[in-house]
Amino acid sequence: MENEKRIVELLAESLIKQDEMIDQQKQTNKTLYHLDERTTKVEEQMIYLNDQVTKLNLQTAENTRAILTLADRI
Repeated sequence: MENEKRIVELLAESLIKQDEMIDQQKQTNKTLYHLDERTTKVEEQMIYLNDQVTKLNLQTAENTRAILTLADRI
């Protein structure tokens, strides 16, 4: 009888711990989901910035050519 009571106590403690672990896992999943969303936003911003840098580089090249052409004429 004493052993059965102890077994029940241990099983109850085990279930409580499992519930805590499940709650922690749910919180971890939420955190990972939000992190994934933020990572996606950062990736989108990086793509946009890369496009802007490319456009600026092209504009700089055009300006450099124009300056050199103007310098040749002078």
